[in-house]
Amino acid sequence: MGVYSKQDMPKIDNSLKHNYDHYFLIVMPEEKNEIEKLIDTMISNGDDLVDNLKTVLPNSLADSMVMFHESNVTNLKKIKEFLNK
Repeated sequence: MGVYSKQDMPKIDNSLKHNYDHYFLIVMPEEKNEIEKLIDTMISNGDDLVDNLKTVLPNSLADSMVMFHESNVTNLKKIKEFLNK
């Protein structure tokens, strides 16, 4: 079994790359921070987008957008929680 960072992946023999059940990647702390910042930005920008769309869309479409965004936020938070395990 091997543990490799993202930077090591190109160095791994091509015959091993397709055998992912024996290898996994570690997200380095600086990469984790960047991913968390990206998730926070995606949530914030999504909030802004939905707020703006609610002012121009009919209520039925606005409600659908809100539900879609809430689902995305839930999934993004799960990803963020997984990164912090």
